[in-house]
Amino acid sequence: MAISAGLTYAANATVAVQADKTSLDFYTAQRSAFARDGKAAVQAFLKAPQVLAREPNPKGGTITDQFSLKGFNKAYDAINKACPAK
Repeated sequence: MAISAGLTYAANATVAVQADKTSLDFYTAQRSAFARDGKAAVQAFLKAPQVLAREPNPKGGTITDQFSLKGFNKAYDAINKACPAK
């Protein structure tokens, strides 16, 4: 599970992601942030209408991004249909 931003994250930064009442930590690699616990992230994203991601601004301070999850459930279902678990 990953999110992408319009900036290059600082190396070894942590992005705090909030999906409804679930808090998740993501680690960074260039312009993407990856869930430390992918299963928990998927379960939280399936239940939430949006997520907020708070990441360190390379110039100081914090940036907050908001991502809509509209269509996430349909996409997740399509992935599972195309690639069923073994």
